[in-house]
Order: sequence, then structure tokens, then C-alpha cells
Amino acid sequence: MGHAEVERVWPRDGRIRIEGRLHEVTGTAGDRWTAELRGRRDPNRVLRFPVRVTAGAFDFAFPITELITPRLRAAAPGTRQVWDVFLVRERDGLRVRAGRHLDDIANRAEVFVYPAQRAGENDEFVIRPFYTPDDHLSVRCGKPQSA
Repeated sequence: MGHAEVERVWPRDGRIRIEGRLHEVTGTAGDRWTAELRGRRDPNRVLRFPVRVTAGAFDFAFPITELITPRLRAAAPGTRQVWDVFLVRERDGLRVRAGRHLDDIANRAEVFVYPAQRAGENDEFVIRPFYTPDDHLSVRCGKPQSA
């Protein structure tokens, strides 16, 4: 099964930009794609962003403030939400997980540590992309104990 092979993640300036290539996904010429961030605890909570795809290479970005849900705003300090990253082909709904699988780096979750960004009226939320133990890309959005 194909996936969205992540090559670069750029968390800065209140946005997260993700670049990569579609891997083992056929029939991509002319297809339109959308990035989907799905809430891990609530998979019905979905954020969608446009994706630029050219010759199998993809590129998209989103503002980190979109990840701060009303539920998280109302939550107690120490609460976190995780968003899993997918690309979805519009014509048939094919959903591929974003991750990094085509190199020989072990323990990616420990090796790739992206910088956190702060957001909110008082910078009370911390947002950071990360790799799961299965090398999938996700984004953690939380309200630390001491904001």
C-alpha cells in the first residue's frame, strides 16, 4: 500500500509546512489532493488543507492555530490532542498516511525532534510535529501544566 513519504517538515512562523513524495500511489497525474489532520481520540474531528502535487511531489502548510479546538481551550492544563496526518485523493477518497519509511533511521521518534511553537492569546498552547513509533507523522497540540 502506498503512503505519503515525508521529506521535510518546517515548523515556524505559526505554520507547519510538510513536503514529500507520494510513494507507490498510482494514477496521480492531474489528481487533486487534500491534507487531512484527524484527531486521534476523535477521528470524526477532521481539519482539511489544500495540497499542491506536481509529478508526485507534494507540499502543503497549515496555521497551527487551527489545531487549537474549543475543547482544548476549555481543558485543564496538562491536556493534549494528537492529530494524525493523511493525504486524501479527491476523486476516489484514497487516504494515505504521511510518514517516513524509505530510509534506514531507527527510532525516528527519538532522533527527529522538531521545535515546538507556541500559540494562543497568551502563548498557552504548545504545538509540535513528531514521528510515531511506526514512523508516521503526527502533530501534538497541548496546554502545558505551566503555561
